[in-house]
Amino acid sequence: MYPDPIIIPPTQPHTHTILLLHGLGSNGAKFGYELLSSSSLQTLFPSTKFIFPTAKKRRSTAIKRIPINQWFDIASLPDKSYREELQLDGVRESAEFIHSLIAAEMQAGVLPGNIVVGGLSQGCAMALMVMLTSDVRLGAVVGMSGWLPFRGRMEDVLLDNGEDDDGGCLEKDNKSLPIQTLEFLRGYLDMESSGGCCLETPVFLGHGEKDEKVSWELGFEAGKMLGLLGVDVTWKVYEDFGHWYKVPDEIDDVVAFLREKTDLK
Repeated sequence: MYPDPIIIPPTQPHTHTILLLHGLGSNGAKFGYELLSSSSLQTLFPSTKFIFPTAKKRRSTAIKRIPINQWFDIASLPDKSYREELQLDGVRESAEFIHSLIAAEMQAGVLPGNIVVGGLSQGCAMALMVMLTSDVRLGAVVGMSGWLPFRGRMEDVLLDNGEDDDGGCLEKDNKSLPIQTLEFLRGYLDMESSGGCCLETPVFLGHGEKDEKVSWELGFEAGKMLGLLGVDVTWKVYEDFGHWYKVPDEIDDVVAFLREKTDLK
């Protein structure tokens, strides 16, 4: 079971919702209250409800089978793609959970274009999976110090299926290569295919240049892969900064991005 999320209500009539996902071993309360207390997000976006979900406890293959809050299991902290089949069940289950929170906001009257999903570290990775398995175009995705799970497999589908034996372009069943790649991902996760409107969601990715837990190259490669899928990606790297969000620089960049790409003002 997933614990109840931390919900911070808006201070003005509710128009937008931002769901933000914590990193490995953390929880919604710790991540959410620290983020809001160290930034002016609530003041800048008074009509926004903030939701900070908590991942369920799973035994960590990378940390001696200790039960910790994690959106999905990983086998190696340094090599995020090692034995990535262990990530499948958690990614699918957590994506369905976050999708249910999004659906509840939509049922309450919030337009999908007014819903933002984001996260830090593994929360960033999970947010990207939520976007790529969504059947709606979200307002935006904000990722900090994260990576894109299954990037290598998606890249293989996108690039290897692009040419036939004679070097000509191949499009199976007249579907574009990005749509084929999405269908592969959803099939790999054993989730239903739901079209490609999710690729219209703009994405912000920020990363510390000296991140010792998730290298900035993984963030860059995530943005590159999303760009190949046709996603509008804003990439920022922060010099002499490690594994966290940089205040105020990165938060200011996130605010500017949301104001440019959504109607949050």
